[in-house]
Amino acid sequence: MPIELQCEISMPPQLQDLASLLASVAESCFCQEGIEKAGFCIRIVDDAAIQQLNREMRNIDQPTDVL
Repeated sequence: MPIELQCEISMPPQLQDLASLLASVAESCFCQEGIEKAGFCIRIVDDAAIQQLNREMRNIDQPTDVL
């Protein structure tokens, strides 16, 4: 299963293994749901970047926790 982790902020040392953790969680979820040959991308950004994405994609001009 392909996983792409785009990190645009400085990751603290305790999160350096985040990609492998996310891949494991996604694999478990996909397996439980019967989804095969799937992948996903996670992009970690700061408040300014998520606000810009929200503005462009959702017409909401504020930062949120997720998009």
